[in-house]
Amino acid sequence: MAVVPEEDELRRLIARQLAQMCGITPDEVDPDRPLEEHGLSSRDTVALAGYLETLLGRPLPPTLVWEYPTVNRLAEALTHPGPQEQAAPGAGLAERGGGTSRDMPVAVVGIGCRFPGGVHGPGAFWEFLRDGRELGGLRRRLARGG
Repeated sequence: MAVVPEEDELRRLIARQLAQMCGITPDEVDPDRPLEEHGLSSRDTVALAGYLETLLGRPLPPTLVWEYPTVNRLAEALTHPGPQEQAAPGAGLAERGGGTSRDMPVAVVGIGCRFPGGVHGPGAFWEFLRDGRELGGLRRRLARGG
């Protein structure tokens, strides 16, 4: 396990990484400003969490950057973990001898639909199913599970 840097050093490292990812200088990083206001995308937050995992040598929750959305809050949380800090889902399963990623829960956070015949979007798809309408065998295929 890597040694956790002191809070001030970790704050500097996070600010430097954030600046590099957002195309700004480290001096332009306000440590109390939400990370997305610096131009960090959702994809970048995952990359930042990965960088921090590697730097600290331990698994971190995938929601880390959303739970601690500023440089200061991240640095504090990572150098002074509280009892509520949990490892990333699935972390340590191999060491404990159980589970795979297939055993992990999945959350559906969005849905999009595009079908012929005026079925555009989840609401229209639900009405289609609820009304028992037929669309080129689609309802039969869905009923069979395929």
